[in-house]
Amino acid sequence: MSSPALTQSSSSLPAPDTGYSPALSAYTRILAALTFILLGAGALTVAKGAGLSIPDWPLAFHRLVPPYVGNIRFEYTHRVIAGVVSLMTVGLAVWLWVADRRRWMRWLGIAALLGVILQAILGGLTVLDFQPPWLTAFHASLAQLFFLTTVALAIFTGRHWRTPAEPRDDASPGVFRLAVITTAVILLQIIFGGAYRHDALPLWPHLAGAAAVTITVLWTASVALRRHKDLAALRRPVRWLVAVLGLQLVLGLNIYLISRATLSLPQAPEASVVGAIAHLLGGAALFATSLFVALRARQHLRAPRASGARTASRAVEA
Repeated sequence: MSSPALTQSSSSLPAPDTGYSPALSAYTRILAALTFILLGAGALTVAKGAGLSIPDWPLAFHRLVPPYVGNIRFEYTHRVIAGVVSLMTVGLAVWLWVADRRRWMRWLGIAALLGVILQAILGGLTVLDFQPPWLTAFHASLAQLFFLTTVALAIFTGRHWRTPAEPRDDASPGVFRLAVITTAVILLQIIFGGAYRHDALPLWPHLAGAAAVTITVLWTASVALRRHKDLAALRRPVRWLVAVLGLQLVLGLNIYLISRATLSLPQAPEASVVGAIAHLLGGAALFATSLFVALRARQHLRAPRASGARTASRAVEA
């Protein structure tokens, strides 16, 4: 049985409504995709040790376009993609403020804008302060949070979310609550992974986080599939979640074995670079898929109630 406080909080999330805009939906999807590519570009920069190849910011060697050679290529490409994402986020915030009647959605656009501004400042500080481990780890974690925000924006502007759905009853523990817990655990693991990658933490918290993520993902998936295997809108993303988890575990083991085998080499081999990028992107994909499962559960399932009474709060939310 769920407590009244938790029941109230789970029903206070924004509910679907009408007003789908194909153009806005496509724009947010493109922004989310570019942000995913930006994560990969950042991982490439770190794996190549190119973070300080351009020593100044916001310019590059006091120029808009530096010589496109050596490690400068990786860092400058990362900055260019970040600039495009930033401009698109400004455009999205304005678009939502003008065109979307959902007040919470307009403020989510503003939150994304503030997030990308903070991320740009942190990126500059990591260069100017010569990449202190805690700052680079924070920069990496915030990048994943910003990506999750763009995924949420893509979901909330999508056709499926804007199409009213008749929710079915769920039991306790609710799938929505389990998926939220899973998403939070994945975020913690992302923080541990970023801190380990930037030498701010040892390996063991990252390994403990991987175990916790595995447990919560499998728990959420088993509960969802056991109760609602006939609900395709939930079944498919839950299966994606399990599949991405399996892939991420394989990628993590692969990069660990490669790192152990190449410790004596002066420079990371290409296999290590590719593995590091794939592992970071796999974590981002797992993070986003877990959020997707949580929002699908929110849309299609009723949270378990302490009593048999049902309220109309889902239908009247702004």
